Amino acid sequence: MGIEIDDDIIKRISELFLHSDALKLLMVLYNREMALVSVAEEIAGKYAIGVLVKLKLAKLYRVNRTIVIALTDRGRSIARATWEIYNMWRGVKYAT
Repeated sequence: MGIEIDDDIIKRISELFLHSDALKLLMVLYNREMALVSVAEEIAGKYAIGVLVKLKLAKLYRVNRTIVIALTDRGRSIARATWEIYNMWRGVKYAT
């Protein structure tokens, strides 16, 4: 089952991943589908969260007095693919 992502999204995602903090945010969100925005801000800052929301990879919800960020289906797919690419890169890096 392939995931089709248009070139504009790929360009924006690659720009996002130039910031390692944004990659850390996606790793956190991949391991835990929902994370408190306050925790996410410590990891990646408001910029990364804003980009994820603008790209429709995540949504913000208000639960009682807490704001929660959740990945959309598309965001989870990209996070999973990013995690796999990161693990492959890390394996190659340590092998050489």
